[in-house]
Amino acid sequence: MKENKNIVSIGIRLMIPILLIITLSIGSISIYSFLQQKNIINEQMEVVASTEIQEISLSIESGNKNIATLSEALNKNFIIQAKLVAETIAKNPNALETQAMIDLAKRVGVEEIHVTDENGVLRWGNIPDFFGFDFSTSEQTKPFYDGVGNPDFELAQEASQRGTDGKYFQYIGVSRIDSPGVVQIGVLPSELENLIKNSDINTIIAESSIGFGGNAFLVDKEGAISSHNDSSLVGTNLNETDWGKVILENKTGNANYLRDSDKKYANFIQLEDSILVVELSRSEFEAPLDKLKLTISIASIVAILLSGFVIFLFSRRLVINPLVEIMKLMEKAESGDLTVRSSITQNTELGKLSLSFNEMMNKFGLLVGELKNVSQEVSLSSIKLIESSDQSAVIGEQLSDAINEVAQGANDQAKDAENGLQRIIELSSQLDLVSQKTAVMQSRSSQVTALNNEGILAVDELSKSTSSNEENTQEIYKVVSELSEKSQSIRNIIQLIRGISEQTNLLSLNAAIEAARAGEAGRGFAVVAEEIRKLADESSNSTKKIEDIINDISNDVNRTVNTVEKIKSTVEIQSNSTNKTKDTFEKISEAISEIASSIYDVNESLEISIANKNSVVQVMENISAITEETAASTEEVLASTQQYSTTNHELANLSLSLNEIVNSMNKKIEQFDI
Repeated sequence: MKENKNIVSIGIRLMIPILLIITLSIGSISIYSFLQQKNIINEQMEVVASTEIQEISLSIESGNKNIATLSEALNKNFIIQAKLVAETIAKNPNALETQAMIDLAKRVGVEEIHVTDENGVLRWGNIPDFFGFDFSTSEQTKPFYDGVGNPDFELAQEASQRGTDGKYFQYIGVSRIDSPGVVQIGVLPSELENLIKNSDINTIIAESSIGFGGNAFLVDKEGAISSHNDSSLVGTNLNETDWGKVILENKTGNANYLRDSDKKYANFIQLEDSILVVELSRSEFEAPLDKLKLTISIASIVAILLSGFVIFLFSRRLVINPLVEIMKLMEKAESGDLTVRSSITQNTELGKLSLSFNEMMNKFGLLVGELKNVSQEVSLSSIKLIESSDQSAVIGEQLSDAINEVAQGANDQAKDAENGLQRIIELSSQLDLVSQKTAVMQSRSSQVTALNNEGILAVDELSKSTSSNEENTQEIYKVVSELSEKSQSIRNIIQLIRGISEQTNLLSLNAAIEAARAGEAGRGFAVVAEEIRKLADESSNSTKKIEDIINDISNDVNRTVNTVEKIKSTVEIQSNSTNKTKDTFEKISEAISEIASSIYDVNESLEISIANKNSVVQVMENISAITEETAASTEEVLASTQQYSTTNHELANLSLSLNEIVNSMNKKIEQFDI
């Protein structure tokens, strides 16, 4: 049961990555489709907004063209009417009367008729209230005043709204035919008024119908909405809104923004001083996306579930069931039935696995049969090996005890020979050391004799030098004594020079005083007195320095006298010591001669002992080497014997273990059915 669960878990583990790949594929396709549809909707929004902008722009442009065309046609017609009035007046002067003007206006179909004189003053017409008006005084009538003296004059002003009733009104004028002046008529161009109202951008925007919750509005140059199909938003200042600032900054383009919690898309262009904006609601456009998202999600889930179910059926039929069959066969084989075979014949990896399983069971049956035969043979051989191992172990133990006793005696003999050789080697070393020391002593005695002779010669030289130093010290003492006496004489002379310097200084001071008394005449003498005073000061200073130097010299001389006296005493002591040293060296020379003779006798005895020692050492070394070789050989034989005995025991133990293993293996082999 556990194996079946494992097989099912393998199938599930196979399904998981496949389902994951299918899920990712379907999800990717769904997301791609959703994004493509969203892009299409965005493009549709752009197309709708651009189309609406273009339609409104075309409507405005078409209206302007129609207005211009109609205005031109009406102007021509109205000029003809004005000329008709001028011809009527020219043919019938009585037509200038007021009542005739009123009747003429009705016949011609105009609202007003005004006729000026040669000065441009209105004199005749159908409205007496305007009589006396000077055309030259008004900006509106000045253009007509310019035509008073022009016989070819004709002018049609643009229609404009009157302030009284807001209706469009237009004046047309031509020159009079009968005399200088102007004939002016006023008309109500109702067709033009209707066309202007219908072509007005505010009217077009107010009457526009934008689908998908859209709006069209016009923003003036101040940033306020001047026209909107939702009249409640007229007057809204876009400068006060974030979304409106984007429109005002760019003036032409498109933008996405949030207004009144609704996502908006706007397309806008600049029309002269205004900005035309078409605004669409994204939520209206994207409403189908929510349905598409739900549809895609449901379809994806259904596709994944169906794919999983199909994969499960195929995996169960092609993978799980064959694996369960093979697992059951393997359980039978595990219990000992080696006759089981798989019946799966699929041309797949599981079919190959089934063939491999059958081949394995065939080979395994043959192997178990051969193993059973070999096990029986090994069991017989292990029994014989145990008996032989026991006999060899007993013989090995007896041989090991005998060789062990021989080895013990050889080791003791080797140790005694080694100790004797060691003692003789130590004695030999001592003799060699004594011989070396004797040779050194003999060499040193020769050196000491030579050095002693040199010392005697050096003492003789030192004695002579001491006598010479004593004589030289006496001479130095005499010279230093004389130098001390001469230093005292120099000191007396310096005292005399100092007295002279002081007197000279005093005389120079007196001379300076006298020179000062003499005034201008004694100035030169004062200079000389000053120089003498300076010389006296310098002499006094030099005398002082010389005195200091003489005092130092006198002190040094006194110290030298004391030192010489000490040297004299030392030289006398040195002379006595030199004589004693000379006597000592002579006695040492005699002793050294006696020692050298004794060392020579000892050296001859040592040479004889060393020659005998070398022979004894050679013999002991040979004995020791032979003994050590014998002991080593004995130990090797003992070790081999012990190893042989140990190996026999191990072989016996291994034979017992092998026999147990073979018996156990036979029991297990008997469980299989071949």
